[in-house]
Amino acid sequence: MSIVGVVDVLRGKPRNPVGPDGRMALADHFRELRARLVRSALLLVVLFCVAIFYYHDLLHLVQQPYTEAQKTLKAHGYKTEAVVNGAGGGILLQFKLCGVVALIAAAPYWLYQIWAFVLPGLHANEKKYTRMFVAVAGPLFLGGVALGYYVLPKGLTVLISFVPKDVVSLVDFGEYFSFMMRMLLIFGIAMEIPLFVVLLNFAGVISGRALARNRPWIIIGTMVFAAVATPSTDRTATLAALDSLKPSTGTAAGEGLATAVDVIKATTGSTATSTTSSSEKPYSAVVLLTDGANTRGRTLTTASTAAAKAKVPVFTIAYGTDGGTVTIAGKTEAVPADPQAMAAVAKATGGSTYTATSASQLSQVYDRIGTHISSVTKRVELTTPLAAFAAALLALAFVATMLWSPRLV
Repeated sequence: MSIVGVVDVLRGKPRNPVGPDGRMALADHFRELRARLVRSALLLVVLFCVAIFYYHDLLHLVQQPYTEAQKTLKAHGYKTEAVVNGAGGGILLQFKLCGVVALIAAAPYWLYQIWAFVLPGLHANEKKYTRMFVAVAGPLFLGGVALGYYVLPKGLTVLISFVPKDVVSLVDFGEYFSFMMRMLLIFGIAMEIPLFVVLLNFAGVISGRALARNRPWIIIGTMVFAAVATPSTDRTATLAALDSLKPSTGTAAGEGLATAVDVIKATTGSTATSTTSSSEKPYSAVVLLTDGANTRGRTLTTASTAAAKAKVPVFTIAYGTDGGTVTIAGKTEAVPADPQAMAAVAKATGGSTYTATSASQLSQVYDRIGTHISSVTKRVELTTPLAAFAAALLALAFVATMLWSPRLV
């Protein structure tokens, strides 16, 4: 290939006409992608060579947390030494360290290349969000990495101190480096989570009400993330916390109704109906089925008032009989149906009330309720949520790779 050909590959200039809105032929998109990848790879090679020149300084920076932990442990009578296993362990460590440093140092450039490649396909508001992400994500990630580097000596001290004092703990430096990179990566990503949540909220993917409604699941997800990220095989604390979650007895029909109304308001606006007269069928409604009186949470009166204000009709179903019972933890509780309360909710919201004592009757009631609800076809832009979902999957895959394939780091 001639010099002109190499320059052409690096430029990635389109060979076909470009439309007024920036549209390009598929082959030109591939040429642009190839050029950006080649330029990023060349920069990585250059930075890798520079990192080799400063290898000893970089090694000292990486070794510093372990050295601090080693001094602390020695003062308390513990013995630990860093070792490199195998004849080729030293050169592999050097390549690994310099490669990771080159990848991190080149991150602003190759991240920009990714952003510049997808930029033409974004809408104006999406471009604004990406600029916000670039401006905030970098400092947050670096702050998380700095925090991880600061607490790493303390973490190493605790982990190595589990070794008996009369036993020397030999720490393979290659594994230590992989462990260090995973910890810094986890700290950096953890600092990005609030930013991801805010951006998803701005993009309309996740609402504040949805976050509040799913608070218990968010807490469980945080516990799972912490359990997977921590460098320990002891999951006793996590399992104990999960075992402590106990179901509560009672019927929270009012709480369920209020939550359903909040969901409808969050997805359709301040009111749920788009009809012009009361005789038209609503597009949104709530079906409230309960087998007993409301005993927990908000009252049915409060919830039905909120539904009426939001113009959300509630179709109620009193399911069960006067002699109905349930068994909870070996104890039988009476749960008689409450058709009067269900009728009051339906009347206050403009819905209808039904009763059912069997599965077949309940199926008939659902069919009757379906005749009172209309539907509307609406085109929805899915670019933003799909892109956010793809980015989340990519980040999850990267974290999983770092956690479960340490030899890649």
